[in-house]
Formats: sequence, C-alpha cells, structure tokens
Amino acid sequence: MSRIMLVFAVLATIAGPTRAETVTPGTEPFRDMSLEDLLSVEVYTVAALTRLTPLESPAGITTITAEDIRLTPARNLNDLIEVYVPGALWMNQETGPVLGMRGNISSRNHRYLLLVDGRAMNNKSFAGASPELEMWDLGDIERIEVVRGPGSVTYGPGAVAGIISITTRKPGAAVGTTASVGYVDPYDSRSLTLSHQMKADAFALFAHASIVDTRGEEARTFQIDSSNHGGFVGRDYLPGSEALDYYGDFDDDPQLKMHVRLDFANDWQWWTRYTQQGSNWFSNEIKTDFGGELVNQQGTSSRQVTTAVQRDVIISDTLSLSAMLSFDSYDFERRRDRAYDPDRHSPLNYQVRFAEDEVLAHGVLEWQAAEWAQVALGAEWAHDRFGPGWGDDKREMRQGESGEIINGADSLALSPGNRNSADRQAPAWPAIHVGDGWDTNTTSVFVEANLAIVAGHKLLLSGRADQSTYQDWLYSPRAAWIWTLTEGHVLKLIAQRASRMNTASQMYANDWHDLHNRPEELDSLELRYSAQSSPALGFDLSLFHNDSGVIAFQGADNSNRQVGDLELNGMEAEMHYAGERGSAGMSFSWVELQDWKLAPGVFSSGVSYSDYNLQIGGTAGGTQVGTGSDLNNWPNQSLKVFGNYRVAERLTLHVDARWYSEMRGAKDGLEGLGNALAGTRSATPDFQAALDRVAREDAYDSDIRFNALLDYAVSPGSSLQFFGQNLFGGDGNKRYAYDESTKNSRAAPTRVRFVEESQSWGIRFIHRF
Repeated sequence: MSRIMLVFAVLATIAGPTRAETVTPGTEPFRDMSLEDLLSVEVYTVAALTRLTPLESPAGITTITAEDIRLTPARNLNDLIEVYVPGALWMNQETGPVLGMRGNISSRNHRYLLLVDGRAMNNKSFAGASPELEMWDLGDIERIEVVRGPGSVTYGPGAVAGIISITTRKPGAAVGTTASVGYVDPYDSRSLTLSHQMKADAFALFAHASIVDTRGEEARTFQIDSSNHGGFVGRDYLPGSEALDYYGDFDDDPQLKMHVRLDFANDWQWWTRYTQQGSNWFSNEIKTDFGGELVNQQGTSSRQVTTAVQRDVIISDTLSLSAMLSFDSYDFERRRDRAYDPDRHSPLNYQVRFAEDEVLAHGVLEWQAAEWAQVALGAEWAHDRFGPGWGDDKREMRQGESGEIINGADSLALSPGNRNSADRQAPAWPAIHVGDGWDTNTTSVFVEANLAIVAGHKLLLSGRADQSTYQDWLYSPRAAWIWTLTEGHVLKLIAQRASRMNTASQMYANDWHDLHNRPEELDSLELRYSAQSSPALGFDLSLFHNDSGVIAFQGADNSNRQVGDLELNGMEAEMHYAGERGSAGMSFSWVELQDWKLAPGVFSSGVSYSDYNLQIGGTAGGTQVGTGSDLNNWPNQSLKVFGNYRVAERLTLHVDARWYSEMRGAKDGLEGLGNALAGTRSATPDFQAALDRVAREDAYDSDIRFNALLDYAVSPGSSLQFFGQNLFGGDGNKRYAYDESTKNSRAAPTRVRFVEESQSWGIRFIHRF
C-alpha cells in the first residue's frame, strides 16, 4: 500500500495548469454552439477515457441537467431516471427499490455502478447502488449521466448493465446562497435545503445541506398469501393489520445530506459527502406487532460518508494526468419482518448489520501520441474492510445473504432454535466466524487507444483487468468502430464484454466453503446511429444484442450464484429538441427475450418463466414447467415523452408521460402456475378464486403515467413550484414488487404483489439570496 500511495503522491505534485473541466453533451455549453462547433469539439464523456466528439460516444448516454432536475416532479433519482432514460423502470423489492435498463433487472442493484464526481459509491457486500438512488433532495447535482449498457471497461466490475454518474455543482459558478422548502402529499414529506457558493482569489467553495422528513402514506398494497387469501392489506385482506407506511423513513429518522467541495491552488479539488437514508420495505408487507403495538419493523437503513482529494493537471502539450485518493465508509442495516426477539434492535431481528470501509487510489494518464492517436493508461487500487456497523459491538455484526457471517460463538445473532439465528442453516451452511471482520484488496489496470485511422473513421480499443483477494482476474475488452457518414451523422459498431464480481460477502463465504468464485459476464454487440441536424435537434437509434451468464439470488440455499444464460435483443430510438422557449424529447424502447437456459441444478429464477422446473404444492400439486417466451419483471415496450415550455415570461410548464406495455413474462408465470396445478388436489376453489382476483385487478397489464409541474418566477431570485405525479389517477398506477421466483413453491399466486401509487401533489419555494 505504501508504494502505491507514494506513486500517487508524486504524480499529484507534478506542476502544471489545470486540465479543462469535463464537459458532456446535453449541458449548457452545447446549447450556444454553432452546428459546426458542436460536431467538431472533442470532450470527455462517461463512456470513454479519451476525448471524442459528442456524436462519437461509444454508448447510449442520457444526460439529465440541473434544469431538468429542478423542473421535474420526482421523489428521487429512481423517478428521475424513469422519466428520461429510454426503457428504464424501477420496481419494489425487500432490500429497497431496484432499477432496470435494457431488460436487465435483479433483486438488488448489483449490475450498475453509481458514481459521484467520478468515485464509485456502491455497497460491495450486499446492497449495490444505494443510497443515492433513494434520496429525495437532488439540489446539489449539476447533471446526471446514465450510460445504458455495459461500462465495466471504463469503470470496473459491476457496470454490466449501466452506469449512473452524478456530477455535483462546481464551486463559484453561481456565488450566493440558495434555500428551498417543500411539502409533498400524501407522503407527508417536508424538506429544507440550503446551498452556498463563494469564490475568492485562492479558492472556490460549494456547500450544500438538506433534511427531508417523510412519514409515508398508508398505501393500497395488494398481496396473496400461501392460503390463497388476499387483497388490499387492512381493507379486504387482513382487516386487523396495517400495511407499512409507503415511503416512510426508517425508524422516523429523516434523510440527511451534506456535501462540501473546495477548489484550491488552481488545480486541486477536495470534497466530502455524507448521506443518511432509510425506508420501510417497498414490498407490500405489513406492520409487525411488538407488545400490542403495530410498528414499521421491516426496512433498510444506510449511512455513507466519502471524502476525496483530486487533481487534474496538464503536464505538457501532449500529456495530462488525473489522480484521486479517497476514503469511504458505509453503514448498512436490513431489519426483518417478524419479532424474532422482543428487543426490536436485537441482531436476531436483522438479516444484515455491518459497515464497510474503503481506501481508494486512482489515476489516469492521457497521452496525445500523434495527431491521429490518443492513449489513456490507468490503474486503481482499493483496500476494503468489512466489519461491525458504526458504533456497534462486534457481537452485533451480521453479514452474508442470510446473516450467517458473524464474529464468533458469543455473537448476539446466535440463539438455539430461533428461526433467524445465524446458524439456522447448519450443518449445510453453518455460521462463519470472522472476529471483528475481514479485508480484501482489489487491483485494476486499464488502457484505451483512440485512433483516427483514416478520414471519417476512428477505432477505439479499450481494455480493463480487475483482480481481488477472492476473485481471479476479470477481463473487460471493448472495440468500437466510429464512422462519420456525413457531417452530423455518425454510425458506431461496439463490441464488448463486461464483468461483475459477486458480492463481497458471497465471495468470502464461497472461499470459506472451498467453492470457486465465478463472475457474471455479459457480451454485447451494439449498432448505434447518432445524428445532429441542427444545434437544437438530434436523433439516436440503437440496436443491441446481449448474451450473459446471470448471477442472481437463489432462495433454495440463500446465496447469490450463477442461475443461467440469457440472450436478448433490443432497440432504442430517441429524439431531443431544445429551442428558445423550451425543450422536448421522446424515446421508444423494445426488448425481446431470445433465449433463456437455467444453469445445472437450478430449477427457477426471476429472469424468465420460459425455462422452469419447480415442484408446486408438494405431493398434492404438480410441476411448473417452462411457459411462454418473454422476460419476467419487464415490459417488452415503452414510450416516453417529456418537455419544458415557457408559457409566459415568468411561467414555465413541465409535463412528462410514459407508457409501458403489459408484462407478458409475469403473466407467463401465472399461466404456468395454473397449468401445473390443473387436475391436482391443490386446484381448490380458493386457488381459482385467487387467480380470478388477480385477473380482476388487471395485474401486469399496460401502465400509463402522467406528471406535471408549474414554475412561477416570483422575482429574479425566487420561484414557486406546484407539481403532481400520477395525475391520471385511478387504479392503474401499479408499482410491482420484483418477482424472484425462487421460493414460489406454494400452490397460490403469492408472486403477485403491488402498490397502487396515489396521486401526489407538492409545493416548493426556492429563493436565492
């Protein structure tokens, strides 16, 4: 470690002027450019290490600007992505909301990397990309860039399905203080934010703080139990019970965010960020009875603090360096649904409860080798420590898919006969003792060559290799051919492989059991056409094919492991327009399953019901076999439109709407269940009544959403906003729970769970001093 630190310290002290700030398409500088300049300027994008023109970027990138964020009615980043990113959607799940793009979705956000100012913020041991996705306050963000498709060649293992890159506000860009207050009904959500920027000769500062207190609403939550009784919790089902408060804060602790960035000494940056968020599980569960009181027991909570020192310098006319040294600490808890112990906060009532700390060193050297050749070479090293949560005794620690990784025999998560004891799966999967934790090291090297081989043609060759303590070397190569057909029209052919390591806790458990750690790998081929007919109007069209070996959670042994091989095809079409009075965009997405094959020894998965072989209902039931030919948990098509329009000098209107086709793959599961039990003793009148009830609720039918916001400029420094979500109302605004399909062996449609999201209305006042 000391040698690596020394190398980065030496590199960071090389004298030189500041390298230009990274600029990406969709941000303000591009709106004022001529078409000629727009097509020729080379910038750094989130999809590459070297400079390219905006149309040459080797990936589909959606840029959400600060103005988009300000004018869009969205509860959090998940909502915002669902508005603007082609095909993207999110679903509820027991560990929190899960995001999907291009048909790639799972029970946790492991297949995406989330970056803040270039630094990966993912939870490596369990939760993945969280908590940034669930924060209500987005006022510190300058832009969000979403890469659709593989990205591990640039940012490392984990980005097999996409990258979400957050860039915070630059210090000194708008000197002064900005405050806002807001309220959203029916979530009873109250917010207060404060930002300050200042600029002096020697430094520039940006500071942001916010608190958002959300009590949640008693939403209409639908579920069916294993006895085929079901309906809306607290209404026509379980009348003595209450559903969890939807969007309610974990233990009534409000969301907190603090971010400080200091630019100094011409080319140095230091920033520190703290987030705290937690919520009741979004999976339509019920409150838990503790001593006669119904409480929001189930939930997840996370706290994260990150600090980084960065320097971007130009060493010479042909050589530049970007270096970063960072520390991150992440505290995470997931509390279970039942009272396994009278003390709500006993480790016996938790699945996981831990913290992970990381020291990260990262550097990229870029060389203009010739007029026609750019080369980027980089390295990264991370040391991670997995141990007790912040302020916890080591006996309270729980890690692993079923909380089986504990400190030792004196763990407070051990209790003979308790159904949530850490050793409950012994002897097959006994508790693993790690004392006060364990450590891993990850080493990465990466390179990119950008070659303008002949006029109008570029070849982009990229590669990355990553290795950790419990994972052999992973390789992520990419080759992109970029052909400028005519001015403003570019065709790109991109072939690449993306890799993902399993969760840190699963890799440790596998190593403890002498099992080989296999990565998740995705091979992708994409043909992309980009056109910019004027500075105001642009088009994009992508055709892609993905082939991946999927790692997912398996309820049979409570592990994350290889579950099958997936092939799918897709298409995305986009149009975007920016004029003097506003902007607009639309997109269409189509994804179709080509093939799905379960891995040996795996009988079910959440990917598709097309290959399935699970015994249902025991000896009284039958076997559910493959049904249909579609992806589960996914609509095959989606259409999105959005726009901002300045109605009058002081009044701006935002509208957005989206349509998702029916989830045919989820309906396949219900059809297969009915076929499996037909003619068996499990095909009871109650079972048929449950299926009929699901049909009456139009489960998995198409979904339409419509949102709007009015922004009135009270004065040059103040604005008043009124906004609403789900304005079509009715019972069509269903937010489904992700169907893992690994424990659905009961003779009942228990896999059907959803929340009917209410119309919501909000008000926000923003004032700049």
